[in-house]
Amino acid sequence: MKKIIQDKQLLIRRIFLMCYDVLAVFAASIVALLIRFDLNIKSVPFQYMDEVWRALPFMIIVTLIIFWMLRLYSSLWSYAGALEMMYVVSACILDTVVVTVLILLRNWGDMYPVPRSFYILYGLFLFVFVMGCRYSYRGLRVLRNMRRAGVYRRNVLVIGAGDGGVVHELARYRTIENIDLVEMDEQVVEACRMYLPENASRLDDERVHIYFDNALRFIRRRTDEYDLIIVDSTDPFGPSESYFTKEFYGICYNALHEDGILVNQQGSPFYQHDAEAMQRSHQRIVSTFPISRVYQAHIPTYAAGYWLFGFASKKYHPLDDLDAEKWQALNLKTNYYTTRLHKGAFYLPAFLERLLEEVE
Repeated sequence: MKKIIQDKQLLIRRIFLMCYDVLAVFAASIVALLIRFDLNIKSVPFQYMDEVWRALPFMIIVTLIIFWMLRLYSSLWSYAGALEMMYVVSACILDTVVVTVLILLRNWGDMYPVPRSFYILYGLFLFVFVMGCRYSYRGLRVLRNMRRAGVYRRNVLVIGAGDGGVVHELARYRTIENIDLVEMDEQVVEACRMYLPENASRLDDERVHIYFDNALRFIRRRTDEYDLIIVDSTDPFGPSESYFTKEFYGICYNALHEDGILVNQQGSPFYQHDAEAMQRSHQRIVSTFPISRVYQAHIPTYAAGYWLFGFASKKYHPLDDLDAEKWQALNLKTNYYTTRLHKGAFYLPAFLERLLEEVE
């Protein structure tokens, strides 16, 4: 049901953008003529206004097709940046060229069906209107994030971890409002409910929503939705290999809010295959997120008892932005984690630092 609602919201956003762009084409055309004639509509010759009016349906169709091809309707641009600006610039330039050719072909033999400056002004104002719509949403998001300043992660996605252990710990934080758990195998969850009831005891929490789906397919439909994504997958071989690709990390990046955090397991560096897989994974994350660090933990039940995890974020550094006092104010009783241990976990052995430096 939640997926249906989210797909419907995405469809509504696309329809809104397409309707807005129809108005943008109309407005850019009229404004271009008015600017050419000093904002005096009475000074605009009838033949120019008539030609623009007749060409508008074709201009709108061409614009919508070009914008669709250049992915301007892929989302509401909740994390618009330099790449998205390049899409807008390219789309507007291509649209202006096609519109120019279209008007000239419609009036073959007439060198000036509209003033020559119309084409440049049309493209300029179309760019302004399109950019204004897309980036105004980013501005609204910034204001929203300012209101959320100082608030802990609210919306969390967990990939794997069908045993319920990660969810069990997350559910202890009252500030978390929603936990989506994506598990590929429904039998894993049922077996853990039966044989690991302590771990699975919080899977029935009202904030927890379980989806039995392929994580790549699930998260590909999400944009600007999560504060925190935890990938508790098995080793990067076999079924879980797709969770260690550059494509997957890029999809996670898009699914996170502007200040979102990704945490994933990185295996043990004591085994050659695992160490090489860790290097590949870290290299891909570094090329995707502006902040990426590896940290360590001692887990006796795992091979070698020494395990690595990845921390990646769009905004927060795991050490520089650690607020130890705020976490301690939660008064959570833990058997392993402390804020001092948090800092120490990111200080790695020399051999491991060398492995990471080779791919950074």
